[in-house]
Amino acid sequence: IVAITREEQIHFTTGEEDSVPLSGPEELGLIVKEISELVPSKEFVVKADRNVRYEAIDGVLETLRSNGAKRIGLLTRPERQVVAGEE
Repeated sequence: IVAITREEQIHFTTGEEDSVPLSGPEELGLIVKEISELVPSKEFVVKADRNVRYEAIDGVLETLRSNGAKRIGLLTRPERQVVAGEE
């Protein structure tokens, strides 16, 4: 899982431990390249704060693709449903 915070800081976790902040796209690229060489079919999931600029998300997606990621997913959260009388 690659998470992008509101401040556009990139964090990474395999999902089995807490996420760790990365120094930037270069460090993410090294991690992705290593994982992709070991497990070519590995899926990477990008999760971003709703206030992150699209350019930051696009940069992360490009880093993933250019370092061997073949399967990339985007984690979204559905909008809250308003139930009648709940407003």
